[in-house]
Amino acid sequence: MPHLSTRSRLPVALLLGIAAAAQLSAADGVRDAEFDKVPFAQWLAGGEQTQLKWSERALPVVLSVHQRLMARLVIQLDGAEAANRRGEGQMIFYFQLTDSMGRIYQDHTSYDLTKVEEGLKAQDLSVTEYAFVLPGDYAVSLAIYDTATKEHSIKKTRLHISPMKADPLPSAWRNLPPVEFVEPTEPPDHWFLPKEAGKLNLPLTPQHPVRIDVLVNLTPTEQSSRTYGVQDRNLSFLLPALKVLSQITAPGRVLNVGLFDLSRRRATFHQEDVRDLDWPKMKASLSEANAGSIDVKSLADRQHNAAFFLSEVERRFASGESSPGVSRQAHAVVVLSGPMFFDAGQELPEQPVKPPDCRLFYIRIQNPTVTVPLTDAGANRRRGLGGFPGRGRTPAGGGFPLPADMDQLLPLLKPLDPHSFDVMTAEQFRKALATIMSEISSL
Repeated sequence: MPHLSTRSRLPVALLLGIAAAAQLSAADGVRDAEFDKVPFAQWLAGGEQTQLKWSERALPVVLSVHQRLMARLVIQLDGAEAANRRGEGQMIFYFQLTDSMGRIYQDHTSYDLTKVEEGLKAQDLSVTEYAFVLPGDYAVSLAIYDTATKEHSIKKTRLHISPMKADPLPSAWRNLPPVEFVEPTEPPDHWFLPKEAGKLNLPLTPQHPVRIDVLVNLTPTEQSSRTYGVQDRNLSFLLPALKVLSQITAPGRVLNVGLFDLSRRRATFHQEDVRDLDWPKMKASLSEANAGSIDVKSLADRQHNAAFFLSEVERRFASGESSPGVSRQAHAVVVLSGPMFFDAGQELPEQPVKPPDCRLFYIRIQNPTVTVPLTDAGANRRRGLGGFPGRGRTPAGGGFPLPADMDQLLPLLKPLDPHSFDVMTAEQFRKALATIMSEISSL
């Protein structure tokens, strides 16, 4: 479903209501029932119509943190057109993509003309459609329809999606649909995309059954609590990255997930032998944790935060050694975290010992950058960065890696010989993922 916003000729952005799109799945693509209410095919056959003042453009295709290519199509309606029609009916926006096999994918959104804001003449009504896509060539048909006056306009264009260069995971998109529209929601759904149907193809080829434990540190450090948007940026990368990791497959694979708040020294969510992540339960745990702040009480005994984390890593090491009915098992522990800062005077336990058949990986999310670049100041802004538009800010620190001494989690793990990765972009995460999968397969 597209996202609507207004773009002023002065920088301003307003979030407008979005109508629900009823989609009907079909063997030849995805059909939207709204298209059957108008003579859309006749409009296409009749050639381009320009009864309304509007423009369209395709923004650059980017790699989402969800490790899928994302296309963005924009329809921009002159604000005066909407303002002059205030008071009756709806303005409906249609998006249709046709792939090289002739399969059709449709989506729409609508704008209530009875709710046109005062002063809209000074603004443009911008509608952005987001879709996960596979490389290839697509015919694009875009249309606008005024339900009150029955006026319509339609335009046609072409969209070419190039494959990734030197893709470290060339088979990851096998069996994915060519087009999957992304429904805009609010965080945390916006980051996790629970309605996304397509799954990545991420097979391991281990010589033995493999156990993978993923530990996600959601702790809002004091620095991120003071810096506007830092914690949102972390979650907008961590949650999609966790979802991607959960899609790794292998014969005899067991994958366990734990989310942790080190400032409170507790696990907020845990799931054993994951096939599909329990998003409703995870989402509830995020709300309960109130991850955006640290209360005073939780800081009283924070000299034990580092010890708590090490004990959780050690517990994963121990459980990997004792899997019932398995003579030999490859074991990987993956730590997914932003840079972590501990107070001085941490009381550390005896360093845990890593079993010989276990590998420890640390994916450090540093100043994650906005996955989708901005094209117009103030345009198309949404909360979150889970692979599509965020607040439109540059990251704290300008998107550069933090100095090594600003993260105290890596030194804490150093005696366990972790393979660490500094990740700022979806591309860097893809390379790290490919390396981790290769190393696990060799265990």
